[in-house]
Amino acid sequence: MPHDSPVRRFRDFSGHRSFFLQLGIRDCAVFGLSLGRSIANTTGWVRFPYYHHVFDDEQAGFARQLKYMRRFGDFISLDDTPQLLGSGNPVEGRYFCITFDDGFKNRATHAVPILLDHRAPGAFYQATDYIGSDIEADRDKLPGFFDHGQSLMEFLNWQDCRDMVEEAAWYVTPYDGDTSLF
Repeated sequence: MPHDSPVRRFRDFSGHRSFFLQLGIRDCAVFGLSLGRSIANTTGWVRFPYYHHVFDDEQAGFARQLKYMRRFGDFISLDDTPQLLGSGNPVEGRYFCITFDDGFKNRATHAVPILLDHRAPGAFYQATDYIGSDIEADRDKLPGFFDHGQSLMEFLNWQDCRDMVEEAAWYVTPYDGDTSLF
């Protein structure tokens, strides 16, 4: 049965015990693979951390992740990566290019202010079929975004997308690349 109100916390999003078991297994695997490795001891790369959401209870954690990345490298925009990677020269330094998928409203309300605080550019890919969806009017459609049909998510509207582009110079694009929609 879908949530009655939009998901605001990660705990509500995940909602079931098997999800936390999967997270625990994933975290153990990542920890095991990272033993003996440190980004502090490497150079000459671009990493692409990608996100889908920053819920109410994830804001502090997201800020900590950006602070951690800043300690070890520089943030780079998606527009600058082709030149850096396609120049034929070795990459000098360490770079992070942050991207977001899906188009959830919490990227504008939570992620963008934190990215601005950390002077980190971001690229945002939009699920255009859901942009501008209304929580009440589209109540039957919204839980279908996920296979399990349980999460009622609030999506950006077109003005949110325009504001993100104009006010913060973010790179925002629909999945199909048709930027005429903006």
